[in-house]
Amino acid sequence: MKTCCKKYNKGKDYSKSIKSKSFICSNCFNKQLIENDFIFVGYCNSSNKSGVHSDCYDSSCYKLIDNDEISFVCSYENFSKISFNNLNGKPKYNVVQLDKKEIEILGILLRENKEDLYTLMKEYFFSLILNHNSSATLLARKMLMHFAFELGCTEKNKDFVYYVNYIRNDGTLSKNWNHNLNIIRTLGNDENHKLKVATNKELKTIKIIMEQLINSHFLPQIYK
Repeated sequence: MKTCCKKYNKGKDYSKSIKSKSFICSNCFNKQLIENDFIFVGYCNSSNKSGVHSDCYDSSCYKLIDNDEISFVCSYENFSKISFNNLNGKPKYNVVQLDKKEIEILGILLRENKEDLYTLMKEYFFSLILNHNSSATLLARKMLMHFAFELGCTEKNKDFVYYVNYIRNDGTLSKNWNHNLNIIRTLGNDENHKLKVATNKELKTIKIIMEQLINSHFLPQIYK
């Protein structure tokens, strides 16, 4: 299903060249080589032509260019999500773009096989970028509950404050964390029980806390 210049490129196999390139998935933003089937669409780069290759007779179309498009199945999304990229390796279509720090945090969770925390953290970052403040606050609250289980908690169906106290009393985090945990607890309760929506400033504070929480717990394990 590769579409390119039919006249000059008939039978031309671009697989080797394309599969040697790294691409950033438009869904999870992980950099990867294409491991599965892909669909390639080549664009005419002749000076007097435009659009998808069809009846072009210009030999310059024989060369791959950055504007050419590729769609492939992401290797990190359980082989279920399709990424749409240009041949320069960058996503062509994506709802949001994560920054370097956010991608690093997600990478840590992937390496540690923490799928639930990874999914929640990714949704959390997306909510922040899309200005879904209420969603982001409640996701931070939910992530703290999951983090308590990461530390060894086994009690389910408890109040949110139970899990916050578990994290405090576990001893993994220093007492300096009590204030930060209380910020998330208070905002989460207000969002859940009152007519309150977190401000961008409050969400920025929560984001820093959540990133520090992941770093402080997982990075020492990675570099043991």
